[in-house]
Amino acid sequence: MSRRPSDGIIASQRPGGWLSRHWRASMKPLEMTHGPFVSRGRTLARGGRVRDLWFSPGLAGAEVVDRETFRVTLRFRTLEVDEWQQVRKALLSKLSSIAALMEGSVPRSLLSQLDEEGLRLLPSWRRTWGRGASLIRDVDADCDCDNAWRLPCAHAAAVYAVLADALDGDPFLLLTLRGRSRPQLLNELRVAWGDKQPLRRDDDEAEEEPPPTGNWYSSPQPLGQIPYSFADAETATAGLRALGPPPGGETDLHRALVPLYEAGARHALELVHDDPTVPPMTPTPAPIRRIKAPSPEKRFAEKLVDLLDALVSAKTNTLAEKLGVAPAAVRRELLELENAGLVTRKGRTRGTLWSVG
Repeated sequence: MSRRPSDGIIASQRPGGWLSRHWRASMKPLEMTHGPFVSRGRTLARGGRVRDLWFSPGLAGAEVVDRETFRVTLRFRTLEVDEWQQVRKALLSKLSSIAALMEGSVPRSLLSQLDEEGLRLLPSWRRTWGRGASLIRDVDADCDCDNAWRLPCAHAAAVYAVLADALDGDPFLLLTLRGRSRPQLLNELRVAWGDKQPLRRDDDEAEEEPPPTGNWYSSPQPLGQIPYSFADAETATAGLRALGPPPGGETDLHRALVPLYEAGARHALELVHDDPTVPPMTPTPAPIRRIKAPSPEKRFAEKLVDLLDALVSAKTNTLAEKLGVAPAAVRRELLELENAGLVTRKGRTRGTLWSVG
């Protein structure tokens, strides 16, 4: 494992406030299907492996330093227009709630009131069965690790765990993740209260300078040559990785599409650098990086998981016979997949049945 970053955020191991406790508890339903990933995520968060945490309405992201550095983005379901009207109505019914909001906190009574009305601000998770994965109701995630198709992976769980401490420091972040920043919501409350005049500061009264005259579509001074560089993407097959394995166990289709994506990415860079409409500006093309083909071990693991998913459950000897390999090799791979949380087994004798998830 790589060294912990010096600017890593160390998640607190203390119980925290009521909001962070409820936030952490919202992942409980996933522990049955994603237990190893959730546990690993907490370990990464407590070990200071999360860095560069950022937020915007409906989004949160960070870098997680594990064996290498992974970029994670969490996408939260933003509230609909009628749901925000419900939130504003609840706030306007209590002046104390607005006062707390102006101080940057979210009253606990507000969440309780909205829960009773059927609107839950805290994210919720729902498990559904299908190819060993879970369908997420309020939260989705992107990660460039190998387990991204089985979200939430350990890195997404680590960022989610760090957000609990961020909520203790700024409870209003909960509403930001649901789609409204603090200035946006306060402005909506002000308008709903009846103040429809735009906010102005004292320095806004100063007379503005007139716009410049002349041709706005040409520069008064000639522009020098500007060097540019188009770097290749981290991976040319990001779309395929986000979609995950194709349904029906069609692994050959996935392998056939990978070189097509790579060729398309290379051709796009060639078009940029050879486009005759682009004036010569001393281009500095970035070298095209070849994406390594998956190792034979990785292909074997994919075949094994796909076969096990198609059979629902099977013994080691059955899997070995269908794959045409020795049972010992199948058992070693199954044990590694079990440690990664991708397969489970029932029983520990010769009658052991393996299944995905």
